[in-house]
Amino acid sequence: MQQHSGQHLITAIADREFGFKTKSWHLSIGVDSKCYVELGTPSLTKEQLDHIEEVCNENIRKAVPVVPHWYNIQDPKLDAVRSRGLPDDFEGQDIRVVEIEGIDINTCCGTHVSNLNHLQCIKLVSTEAKKGGGSTLIYYLSGDRVRAYLESTITNERAITKLLSARADDHVSVVERLVKERAHLTSVVDNQLKELAQLLAFQHLHSNDPVDPVATIHSSHMVCLYCGHDPTLHPCGHMTFYVLT
Repeated sequence: MQQHSGQHLITAIADREFGFKTKSWHLSIGVDSKCYVELGTPSLTKEQLDHIEEVCNENIRKAVPVVPHWYNIQDPKLDAVRSRGLPDDFEGQDIRVVEIEGIDINTCCGTHVSNLNHLQCIKLVSTEAKKGGGSTLIYYLSGDRVRAYLESTITNERAITKLLSARADDHVSVVERLVKERAHLTSVVDNQLKELAQLLAFQHLHSNDPVDPVATIHSSHMVCLYCGHDPTLHPCGHMTFYVLT
């Protein structure tokens, strides 16, 4: 219920504040998994996302009631209701409408909280441009899932702090330094392997032992046993080369 009512609130605020229409939404399974709302806009700025989140939580703090209504299908009040239309196989005479007082009124047959304060809070976690363009997915958490996600995040933060021997505020800078060091060391090892491959090729070239005409393949560093060149860079026509890990 918390995620569904949260979707109604996000949909209403995104439409009212920026004119972004909801095209679809997804209810995920799991105590800390994220749902998403698909908005009909190719992108959102951080300022727009923050504003939607702030207005949603402001209304949660106001404890706005969420009230279901039933209207006859011919009732003119339905003209003011936001709706994506009725299913093709609909046969009834009464339409269920869910109202977030003063914010949204929408046809819906799903379960909802009776007051926005039951949502506790909403967190818009991230956005993703949908393939094909024209719409954006907003991943969000509502209610108990916010607390579960926060607990999981804190647990991961503690583990990373222990692994890096660094405060949480320093995690990004420490990881950036480690990534640069790894790239440098990988380059150094790569160059050393190439030099070793050239050395082995030179030894084979000046050895009195017969050269095996079959290539020995271990990795990507290839050196011709006859001339010492990398045959991938300088094709020499020789058939025998040495490949070293």
